[in-house]
Amino acid sequence: MRIASAFAVTPAALVVAISNERRSRAGPRRVDEVEKLVIRTITGFHKDANGDWDAELGCLHSQHVRHRPPFQNRPWVEDSAQRQARVGSPIECPLCDRAETPDSLTLLRAARPWDQDTLPAGLRHSHRIAEGTWGMLRVTEGSVNFRMQTSPTSPAMDTTLSAGSTQPIPPEAPHEVTITGPVKLVVEFWGRPQ
Repeated sequence: MRIASAFAVTPAALVVAISNERRSRAGPRRVDEVEKLVIRTITGFHKDANGDWDAELGCLHSQHVRHRPPFQNRPWVEDSAQRQARVGSPIECPLCDRAETPDSLTLLRAARPWDQDTLPAGLRHSHRIAEGTWGMLRVTEGSVNFRMQTSPTSPAMDTTLSAGSTQPIPPEAPHEVTITGPVKLVVEFWGRPQ
């Protein structure tokens, strides 16, 4: 079970460790066996429809940063200068950890359909998508094995994607495709136009 930190991560403590259920199922969990959430950069702030502050992240997600003591103690969010000073700071993004795409993305471009013979070698090895851009792998025929690591300390996600399957790919998450037979696939890139 993952539990997100209720507090923004400060530069002094980049990550708040959380329990790793996958490892604990294998037996007793050691103290050093913890998983960390994906860390993103705050790029700005805006108020939501309820008047609460949201941090805008480099991954295109937004995350509430409320000041509601005693559970959420962030007095800095109420001060414009202190909020602005947090731009560029790291913060956990549990949505990226779960590979959940942000709302309101636009298709920026699609890489042509590839098959088992034309898929570039670079896509068959670990690679990343740039910050601010999400990938979407769409398998139209056959199947492929897909591996992705959302955080350096979390277990990799290994899955088989078959015809009709899609797989969101967060920015900066190392991932690769392994061809297992005849296949056709498309890679789309989603984001927000500049």
